[in-house]
Amino acid sequence: GLADAEALETARTERAAALAERAEARREADAARRAAEKARRKAEEALAERARLSDQFASLRDQAKDGADRIVALEQTLRDLQALSDEHVADKAMLEEELSAERERAAAEMATLRSHTLEALQRLHRFYDARIAALPERGHILGAENAEALQACLLDAGATLPDHGADGKLGPETHAALAVALEQAETPDRLLALLECLAR
Repeated sequence: GLADAEALETARTERAAALAERAEARREADAARRAAEKARRKAEEALAERARLSDQFASLRDQAKDGADRIVALEQTLRDLQALSDEHVADKAMLEEELSAERERAAAEMATLRSHTLEALQRLHRFYDARIAALPERGHILGAENAEALQACLLDAGATLPDHGADGKLGPETHAALAVALEQAETPDRLLALLECLAR
């Protein structure tokens, strides 16, 4: 009678609720799968971009070494010209002009080398800053350990980090110290030493 009708209605209501819950669960599962696929694609793109930038940095480091070798050769030329100047007093004025031109060319090459190196490092830093948040499971790409290693290189090169020290964070102080260290690397040996340390 009435009790059976109420029981039947209750059963129908519960069945409808169960069906609705299953449908909602399926929708949530589909959304989760789509989100996971999107995250996977972003991760693959980020890793490919990181590999490309790393290759560019390696190429730039090789160019830096070649540039340093050229500068060493120019410095030897300067010494040879100076020796000639001492031996040939009559030609001293002309040789001094050549020496000045060679020094200016060497200084220009050094400035260009520092500028290109800083630009490449800044591109890498911007890449890491933009990508690490999208790849939480790969935070080791430039984590605290690598950041501390970079800061140690800067301190060894004579840079200062007065506010935060080697705290493992790539903030404005570290970026500023990097720019100063590259600017103050006045000789090929000092610049190469800094680059080799940063590339480890």
